[in-house]
Amino acid sequence: MSAKPQAKELHSDQRLGGSLVFFALIVFAQLSIPVASAETFRSNLTQYGHLSWRLEDGGVAGAVYGIAQAKDGYLWIATDGGLERFDGKQFQPWTIPGSEVAFSVLGTRDGSLWVGTAHDVVRINGGRADLVGDLSGRINAFVEGQDGTLWLVRSRIRDQKGPLCNVKDGSVRCYGAAEGIRCPYATALAQDRQGRFWMGDSQGVCIWKAGGNQYFPLQNKTFLNLEAVAAFAARQDGSVLVGYSHRGADFGLQSIASDRSVPFVADGIDGAKLVVSALLVDRNGGIWVGTEHDGIYHVVDGKADHFTAADGLTSNSVQYFFEDREGSIWAGTMDGLDQFHRLPIVPFSLREGLSSEQVASVLALSDGQIWIASAEGIDVLRDGKVTYIQKRDGLPGEVVTAFFEDHAGQIWVGVDNDLAVYSRGRFTLIRKPGGAPLGAVTQLAEDANHDVWVVTLGRPYRLYRIRADRFLDEVHSPADPWRIAADQDGTMLVSMMDGRVARYRAGLLSEFGTERTPMVMTQLVVGPDGRMLGATPVGVFHGVRGKWSRLGISGGLPCENVLGMVFDNAGSLWLRLQCGIAIIDANSLQRFWLNRSKRVSVTLLDVTDGARPGRANVSATNGSQKRVLADGNGKSLGQTVSRAAARTRPTPRG
Repeated sequence: MSAKPQAKELHSDQRLGGSLVFFALIVFAQLSIPVASAETFRSNLTQYGHLSWRLEDGGVAGAVYGIAQAKDGYLWIATDGGLERFDGKQFQPWTIPGSEVAFSVLGTRDGSLWVGTAHDVVRINGGRADLVGDLSGRINAFVEGQDGTLWLVRSRIRDQKGPLCNVKDGSVRCYGAAEGIRCPYATALAQDRQGRFWMGDSQGVCIWKAGGNQYFPLQNKTFLNLEAVAAFAARQDGSVLVGYSHRGADFGLQSIASDRSVPFVADGIDGAKLVVSALLVDRNGGIWVGTEHDGIYHVVDGKADHFTAADGLTSNSVQYFFEDREGSIWAGTMDGLDQFHRLPIVPFSLREGLSSEQVASVLALSDGQIWIASAEGIDVLRDGKVTYIQKRDGLPGEVVTAFFEDHAGQIWVGVDNDLAVYSRGRFTLIRKPGGAPLGAVTQLAEDANHDVWVVTLGRPYRLYRIRADRFLDEVHSPADPWRIAADQDGTMLVSMMDGRVARYRAGLLSEFGTERTPMVMTQLVVGPDGRMLGATPVGVFHGVRGKWSRLGISGGLPCENVLGMVFDNAGSLWLRLQCGIAIIDANSLQRFWLNRSKRVSVTLLDVTDGARPGRANVSATNGSQKRVLADGNGKSLGQTVSRAAARTRPTPRG
């Protein structure tokens, strides 16, 4: 299995196959988001990529007890059906000398793979499997010590040598009562930042390091089974999480620091109420809690979300967690294997607090707020929390059709048949002289004079100008206006329904040349180099000196239905396509416009990266390398796209 695969790069000799279509998208939006706010929404597991392999699918051999990654990148899975090697697609059974069950597995820095069975330690290296030492008992867990020494714990011991053993130079030494370890056996093992080993049995938690030891006896011992202590996880602050296979004030999920044990509590999780079966603290400090009957709890920045079989988990009984070198989290359950990986594109949905699955428009403000036009009014996302502005809160209508933020930070809102300006917590209606509403707003833009231009729906469509929050005039167009964009020279560009584009200058609306685009534009933008580009169902059109040239499949696009586009700060062009999100480097795009016999190089993000096919417009925030797209697919509202993440994907892919 290779290391992390790269996002698809499409060049002149490549073509993209069909992509999956999940939902019909209904959103058109103008969006942007600062970097810090984008990261706020990355904690929920429903926003991760999730892949699963179930027992009934014929892959995983049985309940998963351990997961490891070898130096060559392959995953090794310890199950009650034996040991398997996994390349991201296929499971290959691996024979273990003298055993049909693997209870634990660990890959060490020297390239060895260590497997614990019901009565042996097996070392696999160079394709050869050898028994190591002469141990009795079941090998429950391995840890590679800070100095590279292999340590393990065991239960069902018959040799009375103690539960904690190390393996060095092919020999095994065990530690027990003679060294101060009061646990006669151990079912879980961890090493903390101080180098101490944590292990547990049915009566307490033993903490041991050569020259010193501690013991935390458990209460209510009559309620405990042989595996009362199910898991440990050392945290970056020096504390250690302890998971117990019984709930209660002294059990469940506890945090031990400075010789004091307290229930772990965070927003959305009460440790005393859990029956814990697995624990992991990932490299970013996130806490993963596996339970015996209630799925996974994931805690980030003091807030937990919950992921169960109802969300697609292979089983609510989670037995083991593992973080691979690429940062993916693997969960072994009683019924299969699950992988969670961060996506370059992060969706937002009802799980993140939105009031409705139906979205009409989205706006990310310069201060980090995100305004969402839902069926219930306006949802406002800020710092990971959702508040709501509805008619009872002063919204002058019910159906929000468009958003725009002007240079002064005022928010312009198309609502019902009206246009309103939101400033200092209040909405003010903008109407024609005489009090008539402007109509249903579909587009808003601001020119160099800070006049706001408005396109409204109707027969015909109409184009208005607003100056200083007051109606200025109607600009008459030779055909229905459709899309508008401010040019760098201070003029306003107007795309019309018949394919023509006009420029408003000095009180006049004059056509851009005599050519028309063959299809109506879905978006009109002006690039950083002053080029005018139009998004259409048949590609991107570039207008210069009254003529149009086209970028489509023949020029390197993976598909031609362009639903929206935006330039980032580096001058790269981001395209929202029917088949995903395409990123074209500025130099590659420039070479194409100068010589259209060349092809652009495209980085494509598709459904496997979190993209959802459908309609969306995009825009960028100054100073940000993040992009937000709006997807109204009935389930997922918006997506934050990281340029850095766009280059890579987690391993493996199923």
